[in-house]
Amino acid sequence: MKAILSIILILMALNITKSQVSQEWVVEYTGATTGSNKPIKSAIDCNGNFVVAGNSQAINYDFVVIKYSPSGSIIWSKRYDGPGTNNDYLTGMVLDDSGNVYVCGKSWGVTTRYDWATIKYAAEDGREMWVRRFNWRTNLSDEPFGMCLDIDKNVYVVGMAAVNNLGKEMITAKYSPNGDSVWTIPYRFNTIQNDWGYSVCVDSSLNVYSLGYTLREGYLAGNDITILKYDRDGNVMWIRKHPTNDGNYLIPILSQFDAANNLVIVGNYSIQNYDFVTIKYSPEGKLLWTRIFDQGGTDRANSLYLDESCNILIAGYNYNTLRGGDYMILKYSPEGDTLLLKYINGQNEQAYDEAYSALMDKFGNIYVTGNSENTSSRPDFYTFKLSPSGNIIWQVRYKDPPAPLPWINIAYCISLDSSYNVYVAGITSGNMTGPLVSIKYSQITGVSINPETIILEMQIDNFPNPFNPVTTISYAIPQDGKVKITVYNSLGAKERELVNEYLSAGNYEIQFDGKNLPSGAYYCILESNNRMLTRRILLVK
Repeated sequence: MKAILSIILILMALNITKSQVSQEWVVEYTGATTGSNKPIKSAIDCNGNFVVAGNSQAINYDFVVIKYSPSGSIIWSKRYDGPGTNNDYLTGMVLDDSGNVYVCGKSWGVTTRYDWATIKYAAEDGREMWVRRFNWRTNLSDEPFGMCLDIDKNVYVVGMAAVNNLGKEMITAKYSPNGDSVWTIPYRFNTIQNDWGYSVCVDSSLNVYSLGYTLREGYLAGNDITILKYDRDGNVMWIRKHPTNDGNYLIPILSQFDAANNLVIVGNYSIQNYDFVTIKYSPEGKLLWTRIFDQGGTDRANSLYLDESCNILIAGYNYNTLRGGDYMILKYSPEGDTLLLKYINGQNEQAYDEAYSALMDKFGNIYVTGNSENTSSRPDFYTFKLSPSGNIIWQVRYKDPPAPLPWINIAYCISLDSSYNVYVAGITSGNMTGPLVSIKYSQITGVSINPETIILEMQIDNFPNPFNPVTTISYAIPQDGKVKITVYNSLGAKERELVNEYLSAGNYEIQFDGKNLPSGAYYCILESNNRMLTRRILLVK
């Protein structure tokens, strides 16, 4: 009893919570010249290597793919300059389970203007295994925007192709693992309207979903989100359109499947201000729910991530005249209920801060990166970790070079490896030139009870917090052992024993019902394998 009370008093008085992040390495890629370099996508491969793909300026812009080892050394880097020796812009990247890298983008042809270019690079040395260029019916500009793989390593690419100087079609293409064209399917609502494809994904039954925009008749009439579902052979299964109220949908459009093969879509649009909509469809094409995010001012979604529990994480930007621009982090339940909405401002109150990429780990912790203005009103990389309930666990900023203006630093990509190391990629730029920067952060988190006890991977959280009268306590055990969870009041008196049993390593949840307890602060203590974590929970009636 005295020991528990002492621990609680120490936590209340000093808030001793260890939460550390360490910068392991920073690597700059400058390419062939001192031009501009920008990451578009990043991922961790099957061997824990960090892969970044983007655009790099030599005389003109080229595709670039860089593969880093966990220690930060460059394993290989590859550039692609199309046959027209003009600008080439990468738009997508995916990795297969062998570590091979697939990219797509628009590439200038000799006489065909911009064509699609899809490339497969070998995992071990980055050699080109195949390159496929696609020029549609005319020698006008064509552009891919999204790509994905299925479990058989077939490649799907979606984009737009020009029919004439005014008309565009949505194109979905399927390639075999060897790069052979399996099918190419155009979609155009009618001969008056334009259609663009921006996102493609494949469900567990190998059905293909292509998403894009259809321009309504009349140039100022706005556009609709268009969703097409194809079977594996390219036959149309259904088509759905989701309109705005006389507004325009904008790039990007984001899509992903949950564990039940429901399709989640996020689309930005403009009417008077900029807002975004989240839409969920069943595999049969039934609209399950729609949520419009309009907080006044400008709202923009840049990132979509779904966890194993089908929760939906969206990160982006919110601007209003009172706060300026802030990171916006939004989390929906599978039913579309708001679980978390958080705005995070940087060092400058009226600054422009924007989140570009976010993801979650298996414990529900949230990792976000983007740019945030510093006290000199210049953007830094700004990366942080939130608990499932939205508390900041750690945050870190990066700027390079450290002082001179007008340098800006913007992080666009974030990835997480199996050891919970965090990788960030972005640009540092001055006068339109600068390197592509990749950073690795390692993290150690936990609560220290005494100098000899350091908690590493064991975690405990609850949601909601504050609560009335029920809250769900989630906890993670890194190894098999006896587990005990006990709730104490602020005086150190034991109120409830929730768990007292031998458990295997894994993630668990249990509900705590405080209906017979008075309002106040309580302490939920998790003990396992000579380690201890404490979570302060607040009952408000």
